[in-house]
Amino acid sequence: MKYTLKYLFFISVVMLVSCEEDKLGPSVFDTSDTALINEVDRYIDSVYTSPYNVEIIYRWKESETDMSYNLVPSYLSKVQPLMHVIDTTYVQPYNKIGGNDFLKVNIPKQFLLIGSPGINASNGTEVLGTAEGGVKILLYKTNQFDRSKPETYEDILHTIHHEFAHILHQKKQYDETFKKITPNDYTSTWYNVTDSTANNKGFITTYAMASIDEDFAEMTGIMLLNSNQSWNEMINKMKGKDLIKSKEQYIVTYFKTKWKIDFYVLQKEVSDRIAGLKPSSVTLFGLRSSTSPAKCACHYYPNYPAKKNETSENPGSHPILTGNEE
Repeated sequence: MKYTLKYLFFISVVMLVSCEEDKLGPSVFDTSDTALINEVDRYIDSVYTSPYNVEIIYRWKESETDMSYNLVPSYLSKVQPLMHVIDTTYVQPYNKIGGNDFLKVNIPKQFLLIGSPGINASNGTEVLGTAEGGVKILLYKTNQFDRSKPETYEDILHTIHHEFAHILHQKKQYDETFKKITPNDYTSTWYNVTDSTANNKGFITTYAMASIDEDFAEMTGIMLLNSNQSWNEMINKMKGKDLIKSKEQYIVTYFKTKWKIDFYVLQKEVSDRIAGLKPSSVTLFGLRSSTSPAKCACHYYPNYPAKKNETSENPGSHPILTGNEE
């Protein structure tokens, strides 16, 4: 036993001396802050972080995602062009119409970009976006983005405006009488309802039937993504147009009384900017064919695959890419 203890003591001393004498060379990893910053980070800082204190999370953080889905991160090449489009069609319109301080107070402080959709295997729907307590918006399916193909980002823009409507009504509730327009047709199995049936019952999409809050957000989001003319052309074809028009008036009044925003002026600003992004051959959101109708920003059945395109643009100090540069 004495020999054993003496032997162990000898090993410990040798190990201690060895650790003291070994000189570690310089780290093979560059851990300086500048090593972690790229052109995308500089763009995000100048457009989102510095003016609004907003964090754009695009590097993969599994703990930030819903672990019930199999997800993939956003491609780096998609981040800057996508955030440029969001700045153009969401940030700048609200800044212009709502005033310089509106978004500084109300904009969500985090955007988390996820490359793939979240698949609900139980009912075949996809999650394209969520809002968490007015603080964070998750945007799914960002890897489909292609600046030259509006069909690849219409749902993302829908997600932004839909989820921001949730943030606004969570801060200042809409008129309770909104709930009384179509009180008996909300259903948790909205995905089993056809678009025409939903429209006839006074809902702009099937997902609007999921709850009163979703109805409010769907109305707001789709109204903003269409010009007033295209909006009226779309709903005038629906049997439930009078109910939808009633909901429209509550939303217009809500924005005016609660936020001092002229909704129709905001609608024109957003829809004009979206139309400016699109090729002239592409119709505005919600007016594609009846076989490819406007679907919900949060859950929808996909109508198209992501495609490749090699076009690029460079309008300004930050190069704006198409989202196809791999």
